[in-house]
Amino acid sequence: MEIGKLLDQIIARKPLHEYGMKEEEIESFAKTVEETQQRLLNQSYVKLTWQQMAEIYKELY
Repeated sequence: MEIGKLLDQIIARKPLHEYGMKEEEIESFAKTVEETQQRLLNQSYVKLTWQQMAEIYKELY
């Protein structure tokens, strides 16, 4: 994925645990995003449930 390599040159990606997130916080974080970020989520072409967001966060953990 070339865009990923380019973005990594600008700012390195780090796993979520390096930002201080705990694994047990993933589901509650995803639920909070769903509850509080509807204005942004409604602009997305891909509608995600909090469960789908939690799976993404788990992959990024």
